Amino acid sequence: MTSDMKILKRKQIRLSEIMLPKFQEVWLEWKKSEYSRYVLKGGRGSAKSSHIALILILSVILEPVNVLCLRKVAETLSESVYEQLKWAIQKLELDEYFTFKRSPLRIIYNERGNGFYFRGLDKAEKVKSIVIADFPLTYYWFEELAEFSTEDEVETVIRSIVRAELDKKIKYKGFFSYNPPKSKLNWVNKKYGFGTQDKNTYVHHSTYLDNSYISKEFKEDAENTKKKMNLNIDMNIWEKQ
Repeated sequence: MTSDMKILKRKQIRLSEIMLPKFQEVWLEWKKSEYSRYVLKGGRGSAKSSHIALILILSVILEPVNVLCLRKVAETLSESVYEQLKWAIQKLELDEYFTFKRSPLRIIYNERGNGFYFRGLDKAEKVKSIVIADFPLTYYWFEELAEFSTEDEVETVIRSIVRAELDKKIKYKGFFSYNPPKSKLNWVNKKYGFGTQDKNTYVHHSTYLDNSYISKEFKEDAENTKKKMNLNIDMNIWEKQ
């Protein structure tokens, strides 16, 4: 048994008690690695980002890989993706096994030395300049995908990530999370919202109704908002399909 498995066993982690039923399928699909793109779309409070963070933390523990986390604007990373990953580590009760750095943003798994890097695409050249010697930059997470202006902006970054040949035991893959934009013409909706998906893409949809941990106040607010709004008005912010 590897030291990483011993860590998880020592903590007696039961993922079924942490991951919501709606997202356990995502974890299983991620482990199978049959896809290279895992698209999680859903409204506010759906817990999609929380579960991506949990899955990526487990991946860094179990595999010798690094993860690149991206948002459109670098300044938003420290109060979103970075904190979400810290939450996941605390939820798994594994704080002592990670080091958190602020300048630059890094999260390091102490047992191996791999971990998380963070970049904003307001300075896209910084993504191209990442060079990591010990462990490959294998997984990635585009948070708030709809913030990115064009598909080409995202694809350029992915091409920079997947340049080097990997060991056959691992493969490049990543998460894309977003709240579907109101406009059907938005590039994100056109690519992942309608029609047939590429064979390399897994798409998952969730709403706050799938989150059993959501507060009573949140549910009441969402339901009251729906009652006040005309049925023809887009309920994008809560449960966009």
